[in-house]
Amino acid sequence: MLEPARYFAELQRRKHSLFFDPFVKTLTGGKRLRPILLLAFESVGGQECDPLPAALAVELAHMELLIHDDIIDGDAIRRGNTSFHTSYGYEMAS
Repeated sequence: MLEPARYFAELQRRKHSLFFDPFVKTLTGGKRLRPILLLAFESVGGQECDPLPAALAVELAHMELLIHDDIIDGDAIRRGNTSFHTSYGYEMAS
């Protein structure tokens, strides 16, 4: 099984990005689609490619949907923490 550490290692490669800290904060906690994708990949015997980039892309797309949902609903809290747009502003969230 792919180690969860590889997920954050992929983000670590981009730690100098303006978006690194917001991504790490937003990706902490909550339910994740990534483990389901990785388990599905392994359950069908996947071995010829690395599913991590696709799983991370799905996770980031899902994260953006949650950020957008918080903006529309006017929610200042997500998963017990300050919502993304409240922490980083509407410009960064859009």
